[in-house]
This record gives sequence, C-alpha cells and structure tokens, in this order.
Amino acid sequence: MRAGRLRGDVALGSSGRAPPEGLASWPPNGYYQAYWEGAHEGLYVVRCLGDQRFVYEGINPAHERATGLVAAHIVGRSPNECLEPTVAEIVTGHYRACVKAGGPIHYVETLDLPAGRKIWETTLVPVRGADGAVEVLLGSCRDITEALDAQRELAENAERLFAVQEEERRRIAQELHDSTSQHLVAVAFGLAAVRRGRANAATLEDMTSELDEALREVRTLAYLLHPPTLAKEGLNKTLRGFVRGFARRTGLLVNVSVRGAVDSLPAPAQRALFRVTQEAIANAHRHSPARRISIELRHGRAGVRLTVTDDGGRPGAAPRNIQLGVGIPGMEARIQRLGGSFSFDTTASGTQVSAFIPTAKAARPPRLQPLPEPPPA
Repeated sequence: MRAGRLRGDVALGSSGRAPPEGLASWPPNGYYQAYWEGAHEGLYVVRCLGDQRFVYEGINPAHERATGLVAAHIVGRSPNECLEPTVAEIVTGHYRACVKAGGPIHYVETLDLPAGRKIWETTLVPVRGADGAVEVLLGSCRDITEALDAQRELAENAERLFAVQEEERRRIAQELHDSTSQHLVAVAFGLAAVRRGRANAATLEDMTSELDEALREVRTLAYLLHPPTLAKEGLNKTLRGFVRGFARRTGLLVNVSVRGAVDSLPAPAQRALFRVTQEAIANAHRHSPARRISIELRHGRAGVRLTVTDDGGRPGAAPRNIQLGVGIPGMEARIQRLGGSFSFDTTASGTQVSAFIPTAKAARPPRLQPLPEPPPA
C-alpha cells in the first residue's frame, strides 16, 4: 500500500484521494516531495480547524513503517476518529499545547500504536496563515525506545562494573589481611626474638622464608592488578607469558592459539580480554577437575573472539555456580562495557567461556548531493 503523500498542490493519502473539502493543501508545491518520501524520521501534517479541533493531512512512509498507522485510514480524520482513545487524548493535548505556545515544542511521549508500545521523541512546529492564526502543525517523530533501552543497559553495566571493582578491592584487602600480613606478623615475632637475644639460625631462616613469601604475594597481586608487559608488549606476548607461568605453577596443560593482529586492539579491549582469560582459567583450576585448558583468540573483520574451554566436566554434574574473585558477572560486565557479548556454558564434558568484542568501524560521512534548483516563482 502506498504511503501518505504530498503531491504538487494537494495532500494525498495512501488511497490517492484528496483531503476532505475545506482542508487546505500542504505544501504549496512538490519541491519537498523527495524529503517527505525519503526521510528516516516520521513526518506528519495536522490541520487546525479551530475550536481546538485537528485533522491529519498526511503521514510519510517512515511514519507508517514506525507506527503501523496507514495514511489512508487517518488522512482527513481527527485523532479521536483514527486512534485509540487514550492515545488520541495524549496527542491532542500536545497539539493544543503547540497552538497555545505559538512556537515549536519538543517532547517525549509513550504511545500504544499498531506497531506496539514505543517511546517517541517528537517536535511540533506551528505554521501561521495570513491572518496570523496557526493553521497547520508540522510534526516529526523518532522512535527512541531502543536508544533508551541501550542507555539503561549501559547504566546497569556501569553499576555492575563498579560492583566488580569494589569486589576486587575487597578481595585484595582480605588477601593482604589473611595471608600477607600474617607473614609480616611472623617476621615481627622473629625480630622481637632477635631483640631479646633469643634468636638462632632457625629463627633467621624462618624470617627469611616469611619475607620471601610476603614479597611473592605482593608481586602476584601487583601483576594481577596491572600486568606490566601488557602496555609494552601487547596482548599476545603477555597472554602467552601468563599462561606459561600458570601452567608451570598448577601442572595443567594449557594450549594457546592466537590469530590476527590482537595487539592492534584498543588498550581497553586488550585489558578486558586478558582479565577474562585470567578469571576463566583460574576458575577451571580451582572449581573443577580440569587437566587441559584451550585458549583461542581470533581477530577478524567483525571483531575479536575469545574462547576458553576446559575438560573439567563430570558426568551427570549440574552446572557449576562459579563465583571466584569477580566471578562470572565480572567477566560479563567487562565485555559488555565495550559493546560485546559474553556467554558461559558448562556441561558434563567441561566448561566454555566465550567473549566477543565487535570491531569499531570508522563511519564514512555521507556524500552530500547537490540540492535541486527551486521551482520558478
């Protein structure tokens, strides 16, 4: 079905019929026809009949697609004749407000239309006649439902990421208190024995061992907080170095496969992928009987994908509820913050953690077409 059109000196609906008698035409010529037909925003024209009554003169194709309304069903009709009562009351109130204001108004409204319940950003502009009275309202509307949903999701992810950071701080503080500080307390007792002249070779050896352990823990925490090689050497080498050390300490067989220029990724993406890998293999080691771990990192045109798979499944076992450190929510928050997707799946054969971060493509500016010459006066 053809969309509502503004052709020449007559406003036409999808049926191709002219507006009812008494309705003036808009626009006065066909100069704006291309814009009316091709605009991405919903455009519409409302005729003011006096006594705060309004009828529709036309809606463009974008308006029909977005709202589910059909021009043939509303052109020449008032809101009360073609819309649900609640919706008609809302839009009529805005039309009256625009006439009263005597100038453009901008607002956000939620409407239940044939295409569903959506949130609209709308602008109304009054057009005055020769006598100075408002004769026509020109409207434009844009569906911002998805944009607002995205903003809410972004705010939720930011809140989750803040919670993740707080949990990281809490975990570090607890580890320093429960482990590192205990090593230092043992050293303090040894020093007290030295001051009293009761220390022997075994005491000094114990003190040295406690200090070495405390130093090792501090260095480990510092590395986990900020791997020094990531900024200097990139994700590929840093990841491989971390995995070699992890495999050596745990005895696990860990295979790493990297394809593509992962070192060219933005720093936030490299950090997020490294942290997710850290958390995933630590989970596999501490929360499952895994013996083998496979890490695959692929960078292609669409983006970069990380997959960490282990063989730590147990036949008949229910999915594991893993909450190590920042846990699964932390990994998910890091990836979603960058506009990516995250999944976690555990079965009888093992666990797979997947993360995907899309590649940001530089948007090319649209080519400007020359404006047509205006019609002769």
